[in-house]
Amino acid sequence: MDRLVEKCGMISVFLILVLGSIMAAVFIFIAAASDKAEESMAKGYIHLAGRSSLSEYHVSLKERYSLFATDLTVNQLDHRMTFYLRENFLRQKTLRMELDQIDIKNREFSLGNADLFEQQLIDGVCYPPSHGLISELQIFNAEWVDVYGWGILPSNGSPGYSINLTHIRDYFSQKNSLLSLKPNAFNRLEYIHKYFNHHKKEPVISNSYFLNEAEYILYGFPCDEKNLNRFQRDFIAVRTLLNLIHIKEDPEKMRTLYVAASLLTPGPKVVATQLALAGLWAGFEASNDWKLLVENQGVEPLKAKEHWALTFEGMADKSPDEAYVRPKIESDVHYQEYLDAFLLIQNRENQLLRMLDLIQINICCMTESHFLIQECFTGFSYDIVINGKSYHGTETY
Repeated sequence: MDRLVEKCGMISVFLILVLGSIMAAVFIFIAAASDKAEESMAKGYIHLAGRSSLSEYHVSLKERYSLFATDLTVNQLDHRMTFYLRENFLRQKTLRMELDQIDIKNREFSLGNADLFEQQLIDGVCYPPSHGLISELQIFNAEWVDVYGWGILPSNGSPGYSINLTHIRDYFSQKNSLLSLKPNAFNRLEYIHKYFNHHKKEPVISNSYFLNEAEYILYGFPCDEKNLNRFQRDFIAVRTLLNLIHIKEDPEKMRTLYVAASLLTPGPKVVATQLALAGLWAGFEASNDWKLLVENQGVEPLKAKEHWALTFEGMADKSPDEAYVRPKIESDVHYQEYLDAFLLIQNRENQLLRMLDLIQINICCMTESHFLIQECFTGFSYDIVINGKSYHGTETY
């Protein structure tokens, strides 16, 4: 009997130990599940609060340029995140959650950063331009830019464009291969087509401070006329080079020049005179090419004989103010195609920053406010402590 009682006691102790271990394991699993649920809920609420805060995007920026960015300050973002988190904590009854600490940073997400702007720009290219949907009743006052817009331009107002004649020539001879090597350059060009004016663009986008916006992107002068004049100068320089290449490759034109040079400077100087006359002829042809462009005529980049307009004899009699001369065969390469060539080989950062200049100037004219593109943000980072546990991450558009 004693042995039976002793065995029953041992079994009871064993069962108690097993049950205790099972209960401990259950409590451990419950605690782990609770922690996991708390972490999952906290991350969900943070993400929800972040999306809610970023829903307050700058409306004019979105409507005019298809760019998503908020102009909320760090303090405003902090306030909104705190509000959304605490409201969500109060409304749920499952777990007790307390916001212990919140720290928001957004400076690294400034739209004034060329890289971030390019990311937004690539997304914007996928959608049709929305500026045509902007209400005609919306005020656009160019005078406001004198009060609000010339403060701190993203490009710092530095004009200039370094033209590379060889790159321009290579662009027209190898256009398709160059585009495949520079897909982002092509995206930037598409964005410029959709959202910015140029000298020959029809119809002109009405809510724009400059008429020659693409030319501003190239040269950065705060004056339509200056930017157009610089493009004219560089176009004539490029065309002179391309025309000179054509002349040197055309035996008939070179013979004509040799005869003229022999009459002017017979003897050993004839070759130098021939080259000088070739440059003069190429320059006159280039000036005629510009007149063709601005009159909506085409100019063939790499000319054949039938695309040449001026004879050598006619060049000598031609006045600079005289109307243009048409070639035998008209080209389908017009003003925009030449502008595109200059834009595609432009320095990437300069191009992006001057696009941001135009956006800042035009938004100032639309909103009558001290608008700075550097103070618009595509997201923010956060360090948040909930129930003593830290969460770090980012929220972006």
